[in-house]
This record gives sequence, C-alpha cells and structure tokens, in this order.
Amino acid sequence: MSFGQFGLAKGSSSSAPAGQPPNLQTALANDVGTLSDKFVGLARVVAGKYDWKPSQGLRSAGDVFNLIVMENKMLAGLLTGAAAPGGGGLDGRGTQVTDPAEMQEALRSSYDRVAAGALRLSDSDLKTNVKMFGRETTKQGAALMLLMDQHEHLGQRNSCDLVARGVNHSGSTGC
Repeated sequence: MSFGQFGLAKGSSSSAPAGQPPNLQTALANDVGTLSDKFVGLARVVAGKYDWKPSQGLRSAGDVFNLIVMENKMLAGLLTGAAAPGGGGLDGRGTQVTDPAEMQEALRSSYDRVAAGALRLSDSDLKTNVKMFGRETTKQGAALMLLMDQHEHLGQRNSCDLVARGVNHSGSTGC
C-alpha cells in the first residue's frame, strides 16, 4: 500500500505520542494496508487461475477479487461522501477485471482510496449515520463490517487453498 501519499510510512502505526495506541482512523488504515498487501499478493500468486472455484456454485478467485474492489469503492464512497466510481464489480455493478496486472492495480488503488478516506475522518465523522445494504449504521460500523468481511474472504481463500492441496485439519472449509 502506498501510505506515503497519506502522510504515513508503511509500518507506521500513528503519530500518537509514545505509549499511546493509535486512533481508530489510523488503526483502520493500517488494517486496510494489511488487507491490501495480502489480497494483492494473493492476486499475484494465483494470476492465470482467476477462474478457479473451490467447488461448483461458489465464487471463483477472480469473483472474490472483483467483489473486494467493489466493496472498497463502496466503502470509500461511504467514508468520503463521494459517489463510488464505476467498474470492478459483480452482478451488473461494474466490469469484471480479468487481467492479472489490472486486477492487482484495481485492488491496490481501491485499498488506497479506503485508507485515504479513513485517515481523513474526524472522531465525529466516525459517528455519522450512513445507509449500507439498506440498513442504518455509522461510518465506523460500515468500515468495520466490510473489513471484517474481507478478512473472512481471505480466510476462506486460504482454507480453500489448503483443501485444494489435500490438507483439511478442521473438517470444514467454508469453501
């Protein structure tokens, strides 16, 4: 993630005084950076296999990457109040990205927009009401919901990879 454009060096947790935890906005941006690194890396490693599905009727790796891009565009729009840009989505919500280099850039840039939006929020902005999926929540609630969802997708991708390699230590994959 290119944190430099937001005034943070990668790995920097905050500008808070020593011994104090980072504020929520910085913690969210750091988590976004972690997700970006992991999803961009995964998209790079499985390049050429974006059509792979863990089983019939489930999302392909490319479908999940496009879903993440769409979610990030939606979240960046919710955090900043700007309309989400088009492209990179599913089910008529944008054009599927299939080229590996374009996918990695779409993931990276969508995460950059979310991090920038998070870092620009004031504490009172976090409490601002927004609608997401037809439900009332706050900007903080929307960010936490979508980022936790993305961690879940990442865990499912990792579990599916282990199952594909013949390793299943839990008896259930979520694939």
